[in-house]
Amino acid sequence: MKKTLLSAVLLLSLNAFAQAPIQAFYSASVIPEDDNTTHYLLVNPSAPLDHDTNGNGNNFVWNFNNLNVVTTTATSVMAPTAGDLANYPGTTMVVETITQGGNPTHYYLSDIGQGTNIKGAQTSQLILKYTTGGLIGNFPMNFGEQMMGGVTGTFQGNGIEGTFTGTSLTNVDAFGTLTVNQGFAGPKEVTRLTIQQFLTLYYMGVEVGTVNQTIYSYYSADLVAGPVMRDITTHTVVAVAGIDQTQNSVEVYDQATNGANDHISLAKTFIAPNPVQDIMHIEGAAEVGSVTITDVMGRTVVRGQGNDVAVSQLPAGIYHVAVVAEGRSSTLKMVKQ
Repeated sequence: MKKTLLSAVLLLSLNAFAQAPIQAFYSASVIPEDDNTTHYLLVNPSAPLDHDTNGNGNNFVWNFNNLNVVTTTATSVMAPTAGDLANYPGTTMVVETITQGGNPTHYYLSDIGQGTNIKGAQTSQLILKYTTGGLIGNFPMNFGEQMMGGVTGTFQGNGIEGTFTGTSLTNVDAFGTLTVNQGFAGPKEVTRLTIQQFLTLYYMGVEVGTVNQTIYSYYSADLVAGPVMRDITTHTVVAVAGIDQTQNSVEVYDQATNGANDHISLAKTFIAPNPVQDIMHIEGAAEVGSVTITDVMGRTVVRGQGNDVAVSQLPAGIYHVAVVAEGRSSTLKMVKQ
């Protein structure tokens, strides 16, 4: 979820490194045989990361050496399908991120010479469709450029449908060197894109909640497909649904996996929709062999075969789903309503 409108451009530095702008928010590879997939490590910092530059983002130094690997993710840039275009008109590319053992997220973007705009965002918990606003930036973007504006649209999530309004800010607010202890070796020269969004959710004209999100994306000149690191924090409050939660996701470019000539792509098997009511449907595999569902205590509660498995008998809660499909095995998370 990243959006903005209206630009106010400030070129604050003539430093040589500042002349390496962020080329694109996300970009498809120009190499025909490439699969347009970039692999990341999903990491858990042992302490919250400090992104504050104290108002001076010129030649800053970031040392994030407290990262612990949780699992892997893969981000692919794809052409929209007919269904994508019907749901998110104007989309020219879809950015899909899949977490091993989890569900995908999708961003629907328009990039047709009028800047990069977001048309929609979709996670397992929330769907946003933008009707006005949504300009992320006019790429390439240099240090000091910022864009601010309003957004409106519709949302679906947690059994509620309604509209949203809000404000957003995109800011190329820092550059310097980034060092991490996972993903890639040695410091990288990076430029940072910070996106902040503040949304108010309405149901039948009555305010029911808020979504506030901050995204720090660090871009390096040696990777044009996307950022080498991204840190996304989302705080969602929906009082009528009893929701007040903060989610944080930190990913680092996996240099070893992306550099391998014969790497195994992340299996794109996932449960959709999720949460599940009566039938659990498995997407991303043409034919599913075996399915084993266990509860949080590790007890097997369902065994099945095929892409659709009946789960209406299960109590509401979180379950682990072991799937064997097309010679690969993966473990997914299912939320039963």
